[in-house]
Amino acid sequence: KLLATATDGELSAKDIRTIQISGVPLRLRMVYAVTTTSTNAFALYRIDSIGQATLTSNYDMDLGGADISSHAQRIFLAGSTTGPFLAQDVDYLSTIWQRPNLSASGLPWFTSVDLSSDGLVYVGDGSGTLHGYQAVNGTGVFTADLPVDFCSEETIVVNDLVLCTVRHFVTGEQRLALFQRASGASQGSQPLGLTPVKMFERDAEHALVFGNLNGQGRV
Repeated sequence: KLLATATDGELSAKDIRTIQISGVPLRLRMVYAVTTTSTNAFALYRIDSIGQATLTSNYDMDLGGADISSHAQRIFLAGSTTGPFLAQDVDYLSTIWQRPNLSASGLPWFTSVDLSSDGLVYVGDGSGTLHGYQAVNGTGVFTADLPVDFCSEETIVVNDLVLCTVRHFVTGEQRLALFQRASGASQGSQPLGLTPVKMFERDAEHALVFGNLNGQGRV
């Protein structure tokens, strides 16, 4: 109900009207697609609500990871051996905050970029560290040390744990590393009997890891 009151300082009147409010369905505004254009460059395309794709920007760096936060209105793009980690406004692609690439001798620096269900963007780097930043302003709120000589490939949050698929730089061994979400303390790691492709939170106690083994898909 809507109540309206009017007065001129001496006289006053009021009236009530009943109104109906109908929820408007959410409409897809845009989809972003990242595609590599060469060994050391990638392009960002914006696809609007009617399916029209437009090239929005080219980046002169190799791709180390990308993700997007609709809530924070940020798109995240990272170079691997070249180029920084960028958090950009989704409408104008202006850089809001960033982190430098500290690669040496052409080794990969940023190895994973993942927006998780807790609203943080988790970024793995060549120092063997996994960082969690607030998506809006880049405030660091999570730090964890990965197993020695392993790099991160994907990160998700399940309840009070941060799960990260990691790969050994030399041997290529794949493992699943677990950390306390509040402190970043290691909860150990375990071998993965597959090459992971994508990881999903199933419920408060389980995660699904999709991957390949000997030419066959495994979960």
